[in-house]
Amino acid sequence: MKVIAFDVGGTNIEFGVIEDGNILKKGETSAKGIQNQESFVSILKNIVNAAIGDRGIDAISMGIAGLVNSDTGEILFSPNLPFLNGLNLKKALENVADFYIDNDANVYALGEWQFGAGMKKDNVVVLTLGTGVGAGIIANGRLLRGANYYAGEAGHIVIDFEGQICRCGQRGCIESYIGGDYFPEFARYYYRRQIQNLCEECTMLELSKRAKGGDIEAMYLFEVYGKYLAVGLVNIIHLLDPEIVVLGGGIAESFELFKESMTNELKKRVIGFERRNLKITRGKLGKEAGIYGGFVLAKEKV
Repeated sequence: MKVIAFDVGGTNIEFGVIEDGNILKKGETSAKGIQNQESFVSILKNIVNAAIGDRGIDAISMGIAGLVNSDTGEILFSPNLPFLNGLNLKKALENVADFYIDNDANVYALGEWQFGAGMKKDNVVVLTLGTGVGAGIIANGRLLRGANYYAGEAGHIVIDFEGQICRCGQRGCIESYIGGDYFPEFARYYYRRQIQNLCEECTMLELSKRAKGGDIEAMYLFEVYGKYLAVGLVNIIHLLDPEIVVLGGGIAESFELFKESMTNELKKRVIGFERRNLKITRGKLGKEAGIYGGFVLAKEKV
C-alpha cells in the first residue's frame, strides 16, 4: 500500500510518500502564505500530484493539531490555522484518493506504536512535548479517541487548581508549566534571580545547550522540568496503567537531562511503581513518526 502522509503545523506542512512501511520521499512547504480553505486544498493537491507522478497512490492521510472528526474527515477546530475550521477534507479530496485524518498527536502515537518505541505493546501512551503538550493513547491495541474526539488532551491535566493561566483559559494545566512557550519564561525569571547570570533569550534549545555544557542553573531547571512532567505522568499512569510511555517532540531530545528527576518523582508518587512493568523512554522516530503514523492510519483504517 502506498500512502502520502501530511503533518500539518502552523509554520510548515511536512509530507512523505510511504509504501509498505518504507519512506520513499519526504518534503515540506511553508504554511505561512495560506489564507483560506481553497488555497490549502490546492496546495495539498499540487503536492500529491508532484509526489506521485504517474505511479498512483492508494490513500492520503493527515495529522493536524486540534479537534478532528476522524470519521467524517472534518476539521472542527484548528488552533494554528483557524480558517480551516469546518473544512471537510474527505469530501475535498475524494476525487484524488481515499483520505484519512486525525489529531497530530494521535497520528504520532500510531507511528511510534507500530514502527517505533511502542512496538509489540498493546497499552501505550505517547506524550508529545513541544510548544504544547499532547498525547496519543493506545488502549488494549486500539487508538482511544473518546466520545467527542477530545481524548489525549494531556496538556490540560490540572496539577494546581490555583496555578498559572494556560492559553486554554484554565489555571494550572501541565502545559502551562512544561510547554515550550511557558517553561522558558520561568527559566528567564530564574536566571534574573541569579544576579551573576542571565538568559534573556532562553529557549528550550538554548537551555539544553547550556545544561549539556555544564551550566548549573540550566541543569537545575531541567531537574524542575522533570518533576513537573512527573506530576502530570502520575495522573496518566494511574488512569491508564500503560506498559510504556513514549516521549516525543522537540523537548524529548533533552530526555537525559530530566530523566533522573522525573523518575525519582514518579517513584515517590505512583502507586505500586516498583511492581509495574512500566518503561518510560524517548521515541525512536522523531519527525518521521507522523509519516509512519499516517501510513498506519490509512492502512489499518483505525
